[in-house]
Amino acid sequence: MEELRREVFANIRSCLLSTKDKCDLKQLRSDYKMLMGCDIPYKKMSFPNLEQLLSTMDNVNISKGPGGVIYVSAKPTDKSSHLTELISKQKTSRKRLSRMPVRPHRKPTVYNHSPGNNRWRPTNLNNKWKTAYQHPPRLAAVSHNQIVRVNPHPPASRNTSTNYNTNNINAVKDLRQILDLKRAVSFEGSDSSSSSSTDKVPHSDRTNRAHIMGVLPRKNAPPVLSPTSIENMKNASMAAKDPKSPVWDTWSSSDDSKNSSSGMTDPFVPTGEPLVDLYNFTHLRKLPEPVFKIVTRKSKSHKPPFYDCKVDIGEHSYTTYPKDLTNVTVAKQHAAKLALDDLMPKYTKRKSLLISNDQDVLARIPLMVEQHYHGIWNWQLEADYADLYHEQLPLNWLQIVDTSPKVSVESFLDKYVLRYCKPEDIFQKGKRSFGGLVSEVSVPVNTVDIGEDGCLIAEVTCVVSAKEVWCRQVGTPESEAFNRMIASFERTYAENPQNPKYDVLVEGSYCAAYFEQNWYRVKVFEVNDNDVNCFFIDFGDEQLIRKSDIYQLRREFAKEKAQAFICRLAGLEELYEVSNNSEHIQNLVGKTVHMETDSIEDVNRDTGAPISVVLYDTETSMSINQELIARITIESATPILNRNGVTQAYVCHAEANGDIYLHLQSPGFEKLENLVADLEASIIERAPNLTTKPITPKDDPNRLYFGKYKEDEHWYRIKILEWAPNGIFAQIYFIDFGNCDVIKVADEMLYPLDELSDVIDRFPAQAVRVKMQMDSVPENFVQKVYKLMPKDQAVLIKVVGEDSGGLPIAQFFTRIGPNNELCFINQSIVFESEQEEMNSKPERLQRLRSLTKGDDIKNKNVPSTGILKSPTLPKIGAYFDVKIPTAVNPWNFFVQPYECYSKLTKLMTALQEAYKQVIHSPLQIEDIQPGKIYASKHEDGKWYRTSVMKVIHPGSISVFYCDFGYYDNLTLQQLIPLEPQFLELPHQAIKAKLSGIKPKQSKWTMDDCKFFQKLVLRKSLVSILVSIEKDELYKCDNVLNLKLIDTSTDTDVHINEVLIRKGIAVEDKAAA
Repeated sequence: MEELRREVFANIRSCLLSTKDKCDLKQLRSDYKMLMGCDIPYKKMSFPNLEQLLSTMDNVNISKGPGGVIYVSAKPTDKSSHLTELISKQKTSRKRLSRMPVRPHRKPTVYNHSPGNNRWRPTNLNNKWKTAYQHPPRLAAVSHNQIVRVNPHPPASRNTSTNYNTNNINAVKDLRQILDLKRAVSFEGSDSSSSSSTDKVPHSDRTNRAHIMGVLPRKNAPPVLSPTSIENMKNASMAAKDPKSPVWDTWSSSDDSKNSSSGMTDPFVPTGEPLVDLYNFTHLRKLPEPVFKIVTRKSKSHKPPFYDCKVDIGEHSYTTYPKDLTNVTVAKQHAAKLALDDLMPKYTKRKSLLISNDQDVLARIPLMVEQHYHGIWNWQLEADYADLYHEQLPLNWLQIVDTSPKVSVESFLDKYVLRYCKPEDIFQKGKRSFGGLVSEVSVPVNTVDIGEDGCLIAEVTCVVSAKEVWCRQVGTPESEAFNRMIASFERTYAENPQNPKYDVLVEGSYCAAYFEQNWYRVKVFEVNDNDVNCFFIDFGDEQLIRKSDIYQLRREFAKEKAQAFICRLAGLEELYEVSNNSEHIQNLVGKTVHMETDSIEDVNRDTGAPISVVLYDTETSMSINQELIARITIESATPILNRNGVTQAYVCHAEANGDIYLHLQSPGFEKLENLVADLEASIIERAPNLTTKPITPKDDPNRLYFGKYKEDEHWYRIKILEWAPNGIFAQIYFIDFGNCDVIKVADEMLYPLDELSDVIDRFPAQAVRVKMQMDSVPENFVQKVYKLMPKDQAVLIKVVGEDSGGLPIAQFFTRIGPNNELCFINQSIVFESEQEEMNSKPERLQRLRSLTKGDDIKNKNVPSTGILKSPTLPKIGAYFDVKIPTAVNPWNFFVQPYECYSKLTKLMTALQEAYKQVIHSPLQIEDIQPGKIYASKHEDGKWYRTSVMKVIHPGSISVFYCDFGYYDNLTLQQLIPLEPQFLELPHQAIKAKLSGIKPKQSKWTMDDCKFFQKLVLRKSLVSILVSIEKDELYKCDNVLNLKLIDTSTDTDVHINEVLIRKGIAVEDKAAA
């Protein structure tokens, strides 16, 4: 499916790039079918319509015009987009996932190898390379965010109170010493009253004080929430009304703290029996009693049935399905174990901890919340806080935090979500967020710590392109802590085959995933029927994983920050697109690099923006960016002709034998042109001082030279193809253009290219040779090619085969005329040659013209249907079975004789087959005469018999579609001579009007017309021929006065009567 997607996207873009402006969907469908021989397979790609498919293409613009018509166009990008599409056909785009070792990294000695004097910056960094670029489209999908800190200060966990003098705290290793030192500093710097309000006290004392004194607001604290909201937040922390709340049972109650203050641990002791342990645990934690339910499930064979057990504990629910268990007791035990595994981490009591003061809460909590971009639940924040600071939050901590301008507290039922607010956005706080749902467990975003020298050491974990390189920092305390955590994470999930799962997977949730025999932390991107699109938060990759391999992420494994951060390679901006599938850039995966930031201005403006960096090899200290620019440029300059789709190209040379040489535009080709121009200017300014020896036939035949082309006096890359026997003359080949010349070698200045420039010498030849598909090459072939395909006009190439020597045989297409029609060049050249041959034989041309020319129509008024015969009509008053192909209003519609419908179908099928390869018209304006019948291609992509009514000028010819009853304006190039066999069938479209009624108003309204069209359009009806009259506008046309009857239902429906009952028409007594 991915290969089909890339192929279809590339072919659609090729169609759009060849247009001068936007085109509508009908034209796009028609062009695609002409080029590829099939419709755009959007349904096969699981899209309901073409517009939805186009909306997923990043390089396509979609707009709506008058009447809701949808237009599409190719986004203007640099020429690298062409090669991107070509390379993507040849190479896989699957991103490689670098598996991270579970053991901590040993700090490599190469980490000390900084770039030093080898520091590199792209040429003209501030001008040329800093072009506008867009973020990778995947970033929005995965909602990636990261925090970048340059020369970071010690983390807040080391400096926990804004009022403390903590200069010596970092030197103290023991937690008790730190707390004692803090108390001493605080006591010395404040009076007794302030000390009593800020000292940390045991939980029980703090609780009693809160009950006795109440919760007093701090001075100068702005009242953000209402008293009701404040009381609700107190209840959320105290959980006084909800014994099920995990917030309450995570900490000791006031009664328990009297016992636990001495250091006693949780009194719950597992017995090893899951059922007994579950009942004991829920009773001890004051949770609702477990309710078990057994469901019998039949096995596929005649074996005993399976039993699925579901256990409900308040709002928590667990099930053994889909595990096949044949014993009821075993099913209950298994369900109980699943419940315990999930509940115990949430409700396990801890030792009594010291309670943080208000200042610590206000200093620490915003920093923690900032790392959770989409917010964090209050229960997880309390638990994470205790793990990080070894202190307990006060019961009214939510009220305290809500006074901070940096945190917004939002209530959701009986829980609260905390979101970070930017201090400069004064309107953000208090505004309820309706962004993405908060994951049940949230993982902090990555924090990239950049040293004061702007450098860091990182491991490349995933590469999409030069503008999307994912890395993780190594050799830092955070990375080492992550390594320890991931080892425990893998061991825990691997040893427990029945890890708990989510009842419902929600996009944005953090999960544990089992993928390719390894465990990963992932974020759910998209949930499908059978699989889940997941983002690997520690690697930056994205993969589809089976739903059955997605599990709940335990809170203890969500504490460490996501490791993957995104950067882009400075200096490669113009190669971002072509680097998508570069082998050279993919080789970065798994490599440890020295990373130097180019600029973090964009990152500071946009959280999650890729960091612009320069990478250095840790062993050689050489710039990786500089090396990649050279490698990708040469790689991207290799011309690749798409053998399975369409290629956009420019004709640079044509030969009389049907060979055509092409330029396939690419950034590498443009780079080569610039290099050659610079080298030419250098030679003109000062001739190279080379110790050259005469060139002889004995020299290397593959050696390239730099020489002047005598036709335009410019210098080009040259290869000597063949020497004359005398060794004086030689045939040279211009490898980038395909033309040859014969020179007297001694009279020409040819410089060996490898002595002038290694880079230019290594560039691949740019002229691509193909053969135009045709039975025989006509005379003046070269002139016809240049006339239809000027060198500055892009053409589309479709390879349809190979000759015996492996040379591609191709069809050529280009855009012509004011309507930008797609023209089949091969057929146009053939038509033009045949026309020239006919003009050289007047008697043959006259015979052809006589086939469609009536002697009585020249310079006279003619019927809309031209010289075609009229169909046989029934007698007045007789029944007449008809189809309605076109309807405007009750007095203006067309009918087709039903008895001829099968003949019309055969004619249309034969017409499509006869003209399927025809695009270019050989006709001149003097050949077009009113009444003559031609073939023309409608915008729906089908060919129709068409009569000419009036010639205004070559760009405007009034025509009538003789078999379907509608008028149009065409150009000269859209009319093709009609073969004689298609003139036999009479015209099938006959003008008609309803007899016996007239509009209720003075004329038919728009609503009247729509209602009538709904009644009759494209239906088979029975009519009664009442009379025949002349058309008021076209006097040569007849109009049938009919009464229409719909007999498709059990009861006949008379159209006249329906219109009268609807109030649209009234009976026309005069006509009756």
